[in-house]
Amino acid sequence: MQFRFPITAGAAGVLLCLSGIGLAHPGSRALTEAQVTAKLTAAGYTNVHAVELEGRHFDADAIKDGQPVHLHVDAKTGAIRPVAHETEEEEKAERHDRRDKS
Repeated sequence: MQFRFPITAGAAGVLLCLSGIGLAHPGSRALTEAQVTAKLTAAGYTNVHAVELEGRHFDADAIKDGQPVHLHVDAKTGAIRPVAHETEEEEKAERHDRRDKS
């Protein structure tokens, strides 16, 4: 005996979207610069700028509670981490690592 399950157009769309999630390339990042900017804005940061992919995270500068902050945002999870003191050498190393992987 065969069973047939009717699938509505809406259910088919949901299944298609869910199947696409698993098809993403494992090395690809999940967020775009625009999504990072939106996420930071939603988290209460203002004047979000200089959003740039640096390896596995995005660097960003913004204002929080009237103070300038430098942030790292995980490119896959979107986790936000304020960076208290990132030296110019560390910043250059991130840029160098990014160029090597290109």
